[in-house]
Amino acid sequence: MKEKFKQELLDQKPSILFSRWILNKIPIIFDGDVELFIQWKEQFSKLIKVDSQAILFTGSCCNGFSFSPFKNFRDFDENSDIDIAVISDYFFDTCWFEIRNYGNKYHDLKTYQQQSFEDHRTKFIYWGTIATDKLLPIFSFGKDWVLALEKMSTLDPTINRQINIRIYKNFESLREYYIDGFKKLQRNLIELEEAKKETESETN
Repeated sequence: MKEKFKQELLDQKPSILFSRWILNKIPIIFDGDVELFIQWKEQFSKLIKVDSQAILFTGSCCNGFSFSPFKNFRDFDENSDIDIAVISDYFFDTCWFEIRNYGNKYHDLKTYQQQSFEDHRTKFIYWGTIATDKLLPIFSFGKDWVLALEKMSTLDPTINRQINIRIYKNFESLREYYIDGFKKLQRNLIELEEAKKETESETN
């Protein structure tokens, strides 16, 4: 599957890749069990109060390998986290409002949380996304979502897995974020292919 994706990365438009590998997938972690997939999303949906259709699995738990330009297509394994995208204009706006108005409490945050604040101001907000992995407890709805994640980590197939959520303002934000990532992967893969050809040419 990984080699198929790499070939499509060279041949297909990023928008097609997004639809094929993100939007219309039964995540590999569910091993083809559609009913379990539906039930998992329905239960999580009720806990975080977001429509189940607005919950998508991403990353290596979805396709069996990472799409991150910085992880070199790393395989999903027993130690891998579960990455989930939640599309919600309401929760995105809530997070952004609370980040902007956090005030002097910012100085009481841990260093990694302060860095996450800066990452949101300079990068994530631009793409219409909130990375909750370091900041979830500080948000007004954070306690409920933390409890929801703890509950889901007791259920098959995410038992004992770390579950990370990224909130996207809308589907367009999710699409644009991944299209940008696919473009970076394309450039990296093309550069690797060119370097490989040069090495083979020098060897011959």
